[in-house]
Amino acid sequence: MQMIVEKVAIIKRPVPEVWKAFCDVNAWGNIFPDVVEARIDGKLKPGKMFYMKLKGTLPFVPMNVSPTVLKIEKEKLIRWKGSGKLGIKGIHDFIFEPFGKAAKGASYGSTKITSREVFSGRFVFLAKLLQKRVEKTFELHLEGLKYYVEGRE
Repeated sequence: MQMIVEKVAIIKRPVPEVWKAFCDVNAWGNIFPDVVEARIDGKLKPGKMFYMKLKGTLPFVPMNVSPTVLKIEKEKLIRWKGSGKLGIKGIHDFIFEPFGKAAKGASYGSTKITSREVFSGRFVFLAKLLQKRVEKTFELHLEGLKYYVEGRE
């Protein structure tokens, strides 16, 4: 059994600018509303583990996670895996795509960012009970990134 959560946002800034902001893991506490703290020693790269403390899917229950980066395609894709409580595992993709009229090779334009996670594991049915909350968290994170990047001049 799996649970898939996917949300999309359009950010009115070019892919390189959105990518750069997203890859600054140590700034995520200022970007993503549910991230209390995030740390990485060095840069995001395959095999690298980083730390996040999230406000949690359940209110008032913080969650510590340490995902491992699986794949990076510069300015296109970041994929990581993580494990949570009860053996629920997740593979999370962030896909960055040029969007709009300037999409073909221009240094300006907008970015379509897709946040997609596939949850699996023996007790994933429990996560399904929280699916609406997880979806809302993904929306908030993308809105936070949009606000952060678009607000910078």
